[in-house]
Amino acid sequence: DSPLLNRCTYGLYRPGSTFKTVTATAGLNEGIITPYTTFYCGHYYNFHGSTFSCTGTHGNISVRPAIRVSCNCFFYELSSRLGIDNITKYAQLYGLGSSTGIETGDAEGYLCNPETFAERGLPWYVGFVIQAGIGNYDCGMTPLQMAVVANTIANKGVRYKPYLVDSLYKYGTDELIYKTQPTVAEQIEL
Repeated sequence: DSPLLNRCTYGLYRPGSTFKTVTATAGLNEGIITPYTTFYCGHYYNFHGSTFSCTGTHGNISVRPAIRVSCNCFFYELSSRLGIDNITKYAQLYGLGSSTGIETGDAEGYLCNPETFAERGLPWYVGFVIQAGIGNYDCGMTPLQMAVVANTIANKGVRYKPYLVDSLYKYGTDELIYKTQPTVAEQIEL
C-alpha cells in the first residue's frame, strides 16, 4: 500500500542466508575457522537446551559448501564461536546498520545485537546470537545495503560508497561539469 516507497533504499528486511557471507568473513578473519575447517550438520543443532534446524543434512561441511547449500548448522556453530560482538563488528565493516550515503537518502537499518535491543527496550537472550549469524532474527537491512555487501566481496574487501549520479553536464552541451569518482568507504582485509 506504499507505491512511492523506494524499497531498495528504504525498505528494511531480514537478510536471511545472504548474511552468512558476513559471518563467514568474520570467522575467517578472526581465525575461528580456515577454509578447510568442518563442522558437523546432522540437520539439527542444539544450543543451550533449544533445538534449531538446518535446510538439510550435510554431514561434515566446510565454509564454501556451507554457503553453497545454505547450511544453518555450520553457521550456528560458527556464530556461537564468534559471539555477537564479532558478528556486529563485521556487519558494521560491511556498512550494515548505517546509511550508505546515496544521494537520494536511505534507511540506516538496524543490527541484531544487545545494543539495538536495549535501545528498543527489548530483552536480549543468548539464543539470539546464532539467529543473528544467519540473518534470521530481529534485524533490518535494505536491499541496497545487501548489494553493497555482495559488491564488497566481489571487490575483495573494498567497500565503495554507492552513487546514482555518474556525471553532470552543462545543459544542452557536452561540457562536463562534474564526474563522480569512486569513493572507498571501507577496506576489509580478507
